[in-house]
Amino acid sequence: MKKLFFTCLLFLSASLLICQSIKINKKEINFGQVSQGKTLNYVLELHNLSTKVLKVGLRPSCDCINAFPERFDISPKNRKTIKITIDTKDYLKDFSKDLFIQSNDPKNPYISIKIKGYIFADKQPVIPITIFDSAGCLFCKELKKNIIPFYEKKYGIRMDVAEYSIDESRNYAALVTLEKQFGKTLTKVPVLFIGNDVVGGKKDILESLPKLLEKYIKTGNVKRVEMPFNDMNKKIMIKNLKILPVISAGLIDSVNPCAFATIIFFITYLNMILKKQRKEILFVGISFITGVFITYFLIGIGLFKFIQRINQIVIISKIMYFFIGILTLFFAFRHLYEAILIKKGTGIGDNTLKLKLPNVIRWKIYDLITKYTAFKYLIFIAFFIGAVITVLELFCTGQIYLPTIIYMVGLPEYRTSGTLYLLLYCLLFIIPLIIIFSIFYFGASMENIENVFRSKIYYIKIIMFVFFLTLGILIFNLLFFT
Repeated sequence: MKKLFFTCLLFLSASLLICQSIKINKKEINFGQVSQGKTLNYVLELHNLSTKVLKVGLRPSCDCINAFPERFDISPKNRKTIKITIDTKDYLKDFSKDLFIQSNDPKNPYISIKIKGYIFADKQPVIPITIFDSAGCLFCKELKKNIIPFYEKKYGIRMDVAEYSIDESRNYAALVTLEKQFGKTLTKVPVLFIGNDVVGGKKDILESLPKLLEKYIKTGNVKRVEMPFNDMNKKIMIKNLKILPVISAGLIDSVNPCAFATIIFFITYLNMILKKQRKEILFVGISFITGVFITYFLIGIGLFKFIQRINQIVIISKIMYFFIGILTLFFAFRHLYEAILIKKGTGIGDNTLKLKLPNVIRWKIYDLITKYTAFKYLIFIAFFIGAVITVLELFCTGQIYLPTIIYMVGLPEYRTSGTLYLLLYCLLFIIPLIIIFSIFYFGASMENIENVFRSKIYYIKIIMFVFFLTLGILIFNLLFFT
């Protein structure tokens, strides 16, 4: 029984040894990326490992592949070279076909060889790339000088590179904006944008760039990332437009009849009654203006902080905005009414101008000037006089100052930088004071200055009407639409 078993085993082993056996030197042909229309040539080697003749037939899966010869025999322990030709003229993008090999090999009667690759249009593909780099970045230079040319040659493409240095603040702001749009915050340079992807830093770029290029070569029609410069310019323009009411308010408040009348009386009293020299009046004026500026600025800061707190209580905030909006529109049409009366020739007496300091406050200011200018150290006293007068005149100047501050609190742009805008407002407010003291110092009489001011009061009223009307509309816009 044992002899029979070993005899069968030997017989089977001998049968296997003498059976046909085929071996192919390639299991797959991957021609990578080639331009359309190119003819590709490859060579296959088939080995017959057996002791019998191997009969082989080749059948490609498309007429774009030719194999020569198609049918042949391979003698025992011998090999055969096959020429494969691939015609790419009718194909684009992903190419995946098969070459089927049929033989009398009992183990592998049917074998297929995969033939694949990517065929791009005859025209060289262009991949737009946007790079944000910096002058001190060594890898940035390496990327542009060596890495990009290497991949252009490897993939047969051209990279259309747009380069922006983040050393310029405008470009840095654009990079931050794009990162937000792409939902990524990168910490290293260079930063590279391709299509819908963004990578940054040496490691990520070296790992991701080949994959991204292959992805977009296959996809085609890659669009360059749109730089946000237009959006940035629009935001800057809108921000500049929103600051116009503050600038306008500061300038209009500076020619407020209340403040103007006080400064004219102050200089006239120093010059005509106290017989002060122009040079001394100039230094007194500097001290006076400094007192006005600091006091007005501190009042503004206090009001700004107070209104910010109130603004957190929605109901009170709404009531406040509504009341101030109505009051601002009332001021607008009152100034228009007074302008009409002045134009008709009614005059600019007390019966015409209602939006002015009450007589009790006005006489209090005049009394303050006459009383304290008699002191010896007038230059220092002038600072105190300017501060007190600024507080007393709030009844008049506050008509513009308070609505403007409320407008500023209502806009997000001003909430974090309100102090700077108040500083700008107060600087604009004191410009006419500086001008009046200066032209008086250089020889102009206060009578002439007053006459010029009175001749322009109609236009000042019209300007105030336009300003208050605009500010009232803006306040109601904040109330109902934000």
